[in-house]
Amino acid sequence: MLTNLFLRTHQKPVLDPEEIAALESSFARTQEFAPKQIVVREQVPLTQCTLLLEGFVERYKDMPDGRRQILAIHVPGDFVDLHSYPLKKLEHSVAALTPIRVAFMPHSAVRALTMASPHLTVGPAGFVGSVRLGAMRGDPGTPADEADVPIRVQLTDIRRAGDLSDYPGEVELALDLQITDAQPLGDAAELGTTTRISYSVPVDCAATVDTATGGSCEITTSADTIAPGTIREGWRTLWQLGQVRVLDGGADDRAATADNVVFATQGIFVP
Repeated sequence: MLTNLFLRTHQKPVLDPEEIAALESSFARTQEFAPKQIVVREQVPLTQCTLLLEGFVERYKDMPDGRRQILAIHVPGDFVDLHSYPLKKLEHSVAALTPIRVAFMPHSAVRALTMASPHLTVGPAGFVGSVRLGAMRGDPGTPADEADVPIRVQLTDIRRAGDLSDYPGEVELALDLQITDAQPLGDAAELGTTTRISYSVPVDCAATVDTATGGSCEITTSADTIAPGTIREGWRTLWQLGQVRVLDGGADDRAATADNVVFATQGIFVP
């Protein structure tokens, strides 16, 4: 196993067999380096973390006057650049002192591990999301159509995938539904079922002052605000809801663009 030495020197927290298997399978490849060969170069963008399997490496900075400052010596079982996951590059270099063998774990795999296991993440998840739909009957004694369905969206501890900083962009509420109305016609009623329709609601997010909590996203709106005339006062209405989804903002942090993917769905996450 690639992780034998790592697990031997990092005995807490205790990982269960499934977590160990997930950790082991997250490595993409291994590679050997000769002495003095550079493994990680200063300020070069990184997409993977490096686990030392055999040999010894140094972390160092070359000074302007030609001297070399040794920052650390690593032994087998050490991740030599795990902090490259949030930082994406290092302010120093890593080189082999002896013949070495290393294993590379892509940053995407690090992200998947931190999401899947509370033992492998930097802290407990603080995300809570809710979408609440209400019912506003209106007042039949007034000529105005005041009936509506209030919609409230709240998401907390929203962070960027790369550096886990607060997310300040947009997310999108995607709500699929089918509406059945009973239109009053004297003493009778006419039933009519619409085709399945989708609501798309952009939700603004903002950074929080609490450094331990990610961004917060929220909006209060209503069905008639999103699609005027959806709710008609005096009509009985049945709503059949599909799965509630929240999409991320994609590469440009905007809800309106087409590259967005599902960020959260309804349910309770139990690690």
